[in-house]
Amino acid sequence: MSRMSEILPGACRAGRVKRRTPSLVLALLWLGAALPAAATDSATAPASKLTIIPGLKISPEIGIGLGTMAVHSGSPRPGARMEYRVLYTTRNQMELRVTNRTDGFFGTPWEARFEGSFQRFPDNYFGGGNDPADADKVEYSPLGGYLFTEFRRPVPALHPALRVVAAARVERWDITRVRKEDGTPGAALILGPHVTGYSGGLADVWEAGFEYDTRDSRDVVTRGWHIAQRFGTSLAGDYAFRQAESWIAAYETLGPRWEVAGKLWQKTMFGDPPFYLEPNLGNEDVLRGVPNKRFRDMSAQAAQAELRFNFALALPIIRSWLGKDWQLATFAETGRVGRDFEDASHAKLHYSGGVGGRLIFNERAGAMRGDLGFSEHGVALIVKFNQAF
Repeated sequence: MSRMSEILPGACRAGRVKRRTPSLVLALLWLGAALPAAATDSATAPASKLTIIPGLKISPEIGIGLGTMAVHSGSPRPGARMEYRVLYTTRNQMELRVTNRTDGFFGTPWEARFEGSFQRFPDNYFGGGNDPADADKVEYSPLGGYLFTEFRRPVPALHPALRVVAAARVERWDITRVRKEDGTPGAALILGPHVTGYSGGLADVWEAGFEYDTRDSRDVVTRGWHIAQRFGTSLAGDYAFRQAESWIAAYETLGPRWEVAGKLWQKTMFGDPPFYLEPNLGNEDVLRGVPNKRFRDMSAQAAQAELRFNFALALPIIRSWLGKDWQLATFAETGRVGRDFEDASHAKLHYSGGVGGRLIFNERAGAMRGDLGFSEHGVALIVKFNQAF
């Protein structure tokens, strides 16, 4: 938002939606309690498997975090997967997340996914564009969360690997503690009333699209393709916008120990989305060597490649608990942002690369990843669950 006439209505709307936050928390708690109870046909179900992983998370934004991730396969019924995550960090990030994924949702051909998260965390904003100044770095604290649902259905009449997708996401944030990280005044000039969503609010996105998916796993992929095109729009939130997102990801094995993975991705938004929904580069999964989500605008593009080496390491306790499959990885990435797709397509490319390690636990039920990324903008150490892509 750049016009003062648009600022005051946005601020009033943000004030009205604050009363909805308890509803989001209650909905998240319901999600965790109600979804496992959906399985009433457990008599014929095979024994489910529960894996509990004490988690360590590190990133330049949130500091060092301790938490737990629990993966419950076959719950609440065969073909389903439950995930629970709890996290707290040295920079006062807190998160509670519950995820359910079910094949053959209530006997239909649809695969369903439900996810809810409630969190508070420190975040960073440099303003929009490709070359932000170091002095423009602002820190702010969002409090709130999101609810997300996605349905995927095969279209065998066209191709066995083709799927139609419908999804919806609703999120609500209150933004506080806006300040420049270097302690100098002027934070409002960077993240103030001229920026859409500067105080938070309610945002919704409703998506539809197609996917071509031949991956051998949804969680830790070894080989296959994942090609997608999605279109989304807001309908009932505080902000009016549309978006288009597409990606091509490929995975392949090179002998018994080596794996290679690559991904091309773009996302473009139209209208007036809040700044925190705009695509960014320099996060935990894209342009990992550039810390603090440095590059952000209405359109972003990225290319990633990763080479992974598998080996067995039988450590005491870990082997019997999480398994003995490990990986060493090296990665290279590039990306750029712009005001629109054409602008981003001609913008300056930014680069990062690095090395990492992974523990692949319980026959690829999940992974713990550590990456050390480098770029001209700094160094980023990232430790978190699951692969970057």
